[in-house]
Formats: sequence, C-alpha cells, structure tokens
Amino acid sequence: MAIYGVGTYYDKTYMGQDFVDNEVVCIGYDPSDAPPNHQLLKNMKIGDIVFLKGYSPQYGLYIYAVGIVSDEHYRLVNNHLGWGRSVLYTWQDHDDGCIVIGKSNDRFDYARRGSIYEEISPAICKQIVECVRINGMTIPPSD
Repeated sequence: MAIYGVGTYYDKTYMGQDFVDNEVVCIGYDPSDAPPNHQLLKNMKIGDIVFLKGYSPQYGLYIYAVGIVSDEHYRLVNNHLGWGRSVLYTWQDHDDGCIVIGKSNDRFDYARRGSIYEEISPAICKQIVECVRINGMTIPPSD
C-alpha cells in the first residue's frame, strides 16, 4: 500500500470539494505538460491511500480529505477536472476544513509542495491512516 498526497488547487481555485463530490483525484495539468505527475497517477493501485492536501511554505502541510483508490482506470474525468482516478473518500474534515500537519524537519517538504507525491514519512503516514475509516475500523499501516 502506498500513500499519495495530491494538491487541491488549480491555479488559485480550490478543487478538493469537486474531487470529493465526483469521487476522484485528478491532476489539472495536461499529460503532455506534466508526464511525471501523470505517471504517479497511473502507478496508483486499488487500495492505495490518497489524501487531498495543501502546502504553505509558511505553515506546512494541510490535509482536507482522505480516501482509497477504488479502481484501476486512469482516465479523463472531464474537461474541468482533467485526468484522474476513482477514489472512495472515507474522511473529510467538514468543521475546520483541514488537519494541519505543519512543517517537517525531514527535508522532504520540497516534495510536499508539488501537485502529487508519495508520502514516506512514518509519522505523517500514521496520521493519514488514522483518518481512513471503513465500517468503523481503521486500516493499519503496512510495514
């Protein structure tokens, strides 16, 4: 199981609620403009965890929603959202709008600023996994 962080802003427009409402996670760039980002989308497997994120250089990482990749199809969702994958969202913070993880001192924050990345920090992965709920049970982190 992998855990991917995906950005929620297209330019300055928040897209996270559109992702949740359409049960997808998407990249706003055309595949020809951002091939590595699209390769990460293609590499996702059913059961991988996705979290919708924001990153502020001043405050660090924010998490808006968490879900699980629910099928193997990488596809053009629509012209508004772009290319993406289907996701079953299991958690969304409706009250405060997000969980603030903040800055990490692990020298990986440069990756967290991007449109999509695989999270590798055990501490951050643990916080994300705690947000994943299926039938009231938390999915344990893999070794």
